[in-house]
Amino acid sequence: MWNNLVSRLSTIVLSQERDEFKWNLDQTGVFSVKSHYLGLINQNTPNLNKRIWKLKAPLKIKIFLWYLKRGVILTKDNLAKRNWQGNQQCCFCHENETIQHMFFDCRFARMVWASVYAAWGIPKPHNMPSMCGSWLNGISKEYKPLVLLGVTALCWSVWLCKNAVVFDNKKSSFFAGYLLNYELAQYMGYPSEVYFTGQACSGLSFLGTGG
Repeated sequence: MWNNLVSRLSTIVLSQERDEFKWNLDQTGVFSVKSHYLGLINQNTPNLNKRIWKLKAPLKIKIFLWYLKRGVILTKDNLAKRNWQGNQQCCFCHENETIQHMFFDCRFARMVWASVYAAWGIPKPHNMPSMCGSWLNGISKEYKPLVLLGVTALCWSVWLCKNAVVFDNKKSSFFAGYLLNYELAQYMGYPSEVYFTGQACSGLSFLGTGG
């Protein structure tokens, strides 16, 4: 990135004249929405958030996933960057809370992903960029929106569970069962009483109370 910047600036000659802004996508040098749109179309710039906004989910959950993808939801490490002085430990274990930890690496998250794999054969993505990108490779185009909707519901539910444990003193073992029996089921197109109590939930007991 630095070398690219240097090469682009090397041809610029400074002068004492007054600086001015110029929009390079229009001959007039003035910004317009039309020129911006045409520039994006002609350059085939991909819209990386297109899948998110096309999900058949409530707007607040789409915004949540967008924030999650950008890495700006208020996990404890992000709060600390805003001078929050609280304990940064995860409420389900003793590791520091980050987006990567909460949704992918924490024992609570890993158990939920393992249960999803047992029920549907869908493996856990490695991280957020993977979940919104290459992780969907190999899934037929017809089912990609449904799978992304399901994992979005999973992440949203994990977030709600975390908030309930922190702010309402709930127990994580209860929420793991609730998440699998109700929240994910309704988003994946099943009734709330869908069977998850067999193989999918057989390992929930080792979660304990989380603390």
